[in-house]
Amino acid sequence: MQLVKVMRMQDLDAVKGVQHALGDKQSVVRTPWLARTGWLERYVNQDMLELYELMEKPRKDDEQWLLEIWEDVPIMLATCFDGMKDIKQRLWERILYWLASPHRDVINKDPINVYLRDSTVRTYSSYWQKFLCFCLRVMDLGLFNVNFTERQKNDLIELRDLYRAEGPAFIRRRKNQLLLCSIRFIQQTVYEMGLPVLIYYSGILGYDSENKVWKQPEHYTNILAGLIWCIRVLVLEYTLPTSRRDELGRNELSPLERFKLVRDEFLVEENECPFATLHTLMNYGIQVAEDAVGNTGASWSNDREVLYIRGHEYRMTEWKQFLNGLVEKMETMLGKELLFQRNGRGPDINLWELIDNQSNERVGYYLGQQEDDDWDVAR
Repeated sequence: MQLVKVMRMQDLDAVKGVQHALGDKQSVVRTPWLARTGWLERYVNQDMLELYELMEKPRKDDEQWLLEIWEDVPIMLATCFDGMKDIKQRLWERILYWLASPHRDVINKDPINVYLRDSTVRTYSSYWQKFLCFCLRVMDLGLFNVNFTERQKNDLIELRDLYRAEGPAFIRRRKNQLLLCSIRFIQQTVYEMGLPVLIYYSGILGYDSENKVWKQPEHYTNILAGLIWCIRVLVLEYTLPTSRRDELGRNELSPLERFKLVRDEFLVEENECPFATLHTLMNYGIQVAEDAVGNTGASWSNDREVLYIRGHEYRMTEWKQFLNGLVEKMETMLGKELLFQRNGRGPDINLWELIDNQSNERVGYYLGQQEDDDWDVAR
């Protein structure tokens, strides 16, 4: 275990060379990835651990109402996912092609995947659980770095009141309000209050709270994919509610036309919306991760006498002894079992003296034979 810790610290030291200790005035080696994310400027002088705690799972004793929200978010997103599968069953598949496309005027060549594993859906849902808890906590704290619109504040307040109230009437309204609050943040643009709350939150997910470093693209793009998935299924359910699809199919405005009215504004890269920011960053991160040199998992000690490979320690003196012992063991097996030598050693022959006469065409010729009757003598 000590060796594993040493190797982990060595890997972190290499990464920390391009990380930023938030609030430090020392020079920072800025990588293209950190420059692209903008995290260094966005969270300067911020306590990232405190921000990270704001999105943790609520405690049952202190935040019962918030815990209920936490538990209802995966249910909401599972409903949205079922609604997406319902689109396929209704043969409205053209909607799924447009849902997968990040461009306003170009339909995707494949539909969005409706066969995700339950574990994947739960993982993606956890990002939205943390987001709504973060928003509700931040609103009460009044952090100046997070800019809510008035509509967002009012919707969050109503959501909080609904979960604090009791009664079946309030319970029925909770799910609708959860979806509505989610859509408010998906629709927020930089033109309203500056940096959208969803983008501010996504950066916090890029911080490794355990190792106190920023996550590299290969460990962050999967998180972006989860957030983007949540945005897509939420917008789909918002524009085409599953419970109303029978009547929507009979309206003058087709379900596809109805969906594209919202989709063309908030699910495309061409518009200034959180989806565009997250999607372009994900594509950039995927490209950076593909071009990056992978970690070999091997390193040497300072005296070059010990090699560390993925948690295992190899001392060169012991390694040489192992190889020499292995060779000796193989020679013994060869002498006893194949050459029938009682002492376990091969015949005393200098292999360098053996010369293969390639011009000898005699049948049965073998370079190991020194005399014509060698085979008979051996028998």
